[in-house]
Amino acid sequence: MTNRWGINAAVFSLKCYIASMLATFIAFSIGLERPYWAFLTAYIVSGPFAGAVVSRALFRLIGTFVGACFAIFIAPPLAHSPVLLVSAMTCWLGFCVFLSLLDRKPTSYMFVLSGYTAGLIVWPIVDAPQHVFDVATLRAQEIAIGILCSALIHGVVLPGSVSRALAGRMAAILKDAEVWSRDTLDLEPDPKIDIERRRLAQDITELHQQSVHLPFETTQLAPRVKLVRAMEDNLAHLMPLGAAIADRIATLRAHEALPESTMALMADIRSWIDTLNDDLEAIEETGDA
Repeated sequence: MTNRWGINAAVFSLKCYIASMLATFIAFSIGLERPYWAFLTAYIVSGPFAGAVVSRALFRLIGTFVGACFAIFIAPPLAHSPVLLVSAMTCWLGFCVFLSLLDRKPTSYMFVLSGYTAGLIVWPIVDAPQHVFDVATLRAQEIAIGILCSALIHGVVLPGSVSRALAGRMAAILKDAEVWSRDTLDLEPDPKIDIERRRLAQDITELHQQSVHLPFETTQLAPRVKLVRAMEDNLAHLMPLGAAIADRIATLRAHEALPESTMALMADIRSWIDTLNDDLEAIEETGDA
């Protein structure tokens, strides 16, 4: 009912607004030079799940600090050598982007923020490098205020659960795996099998992306990441195995060499998949049989 009427979206939008207004209020209260940085950062960090917001907030804070330190270190000695300054900033930004692309975990935000925070600080003060420390301090404060306010509001006020969303996603993925496994064992080739296989691969990727935020869950006891990784590995092994079985079935049928006993076994397996339930012991016993 809440999804139908958009209540969750409205609550999320309201929390974003509260976080941005709180950040703006704090920035104005302490007299920061550009409070809009705190306002924008609060919106940028926001997300529907508390764990994801907290994880991004932590590593964005680290990245902001590292980028500010790099700007303070690099700007004064190279301010009067534009070519060297541009080259140094280009190398730093490229290095940070390179590391962020290699890292698919929340820590990638740390590298991204390290890169563009340095640019936000260095380029405006090229003509006045003596003010780099003041500018770096102000930018870091403004961004940090926005990050902390967003993490506070989304992590405490009606927090969205990564665990709950992940559990629902895992149930849907298992259902897709059952359907695909059954269709793979079908004697008549079906074009939709390739579509189901691609959907299952996409499901595994989404499962991995959501599970990286589990250590930062704030709403309830989260499942261990190792358990989710084990499920990912099993699903990843299932896909090439199912594809190989489907190819062999098609080859044997093309040569009319598929034994009757094998066809009966395949029919039994399809019937077994259709009757699966949540009783793990029963599944194991019937599966062994």
